[in-house]
Amino acid sequence: MIMINVNQIDDINQIIYNEYIFKLDLNKIKCSCSCTGKLKKHGYYKRNIKIKGVKKELYVLRVKCNFCNRTHAILLSSIIPYKQILLIDCFSIIKNREDKYILNQIMAENLLIDESNIQYVIKQYNLLEFNGMIEEQLMCTELSFFCFVIFDCQFLQIKKATFIFETT
Repeated sequence: MIMINVNQIDDINQIIYNEYIFKLDLNKIKCSCSCTGKLKKHGYYKRNIKIKGVKKELYVLRVKCNFCNRTHAILLSSIIPYKQILLIDCFSIIKNREDKYILNQIMAENLLIDESNIQYVIKQYNLLEFNGMIEEQLMCTELSFFCFVIFDCQFLQIKKATFIFETT
């Protein structure tokens, strides 16, 4: 999985995804085997994303390393691998996890997000141990970037971790 760090997008569609993909220079992207300049377009696969009450199809680019033969999907950082809910929606759920009224508003705005989705996001979040109030210290985009730098994966893909924030 190769993630492109982008500002939070709350309405991803194929046109927006393609704009970011077409700007990429595959010769400058490093494969997980540490080789640079060996990635070639390998094809696309279809995945679904729940956005504003609509399940949208997105064709995601796959690339293959000519050195190690591994394939990688190229995703925007707004998309959580293997999840249909966008990072910004997960962040909103986590930030408002104690407020049933706001959680109901989230479900009303995106009819495809139901109580089981909300409970799953909160459960995944609770597996992580945070020292401090992450919602107030980090914005959604910063949280995404932080997780990639420290853990090499997207937020909510981390299985168990302790975060320590020092305040000055």
